[in-house]
Amino acid sequence: MTDQNPAVQEYVRSRRRNVLVYMTSVAMVSILLFLYIWQYVKIVEVEKIVLEVRRENAKLKEEIDVLLAEKAQFEQLERVEAIAGGRLGMGHPKPEQIWFIPVERRDDDEE
Repeated sequence: MTDQNPAVQEYVRSRRRNVLVYMTSVAMVSILLFLYIWQYVKIVEVEKIVLEVRRENAKLKEEIDVLLAEKAQFEQLERVEAIAGGRLGMGHPKPEQIWFIPVERRDDDEE
């Protein structure tokens, strides 16, 4: 094959070069397409996670609201008085049951 015409050899070289350029171009486009699709898949995954977190956040906010309502119900003074009087037999103290204990004030700042 080395005894071919120089024009034929040049044609074969340019043809090989064209094939190499074509194959390189196809490989680059394939890589870029793969990266684009991969990026899109990752974005969809992240959006799914964000949606799940938002749902969980909304659920937890509702639970907080319910717990705050229960807390407010438990802290009602009338309820506390009813439980103290009914279940525990407590009532308001009579004047003779009240004792005042004198306490001396002490300043901790003095040395």
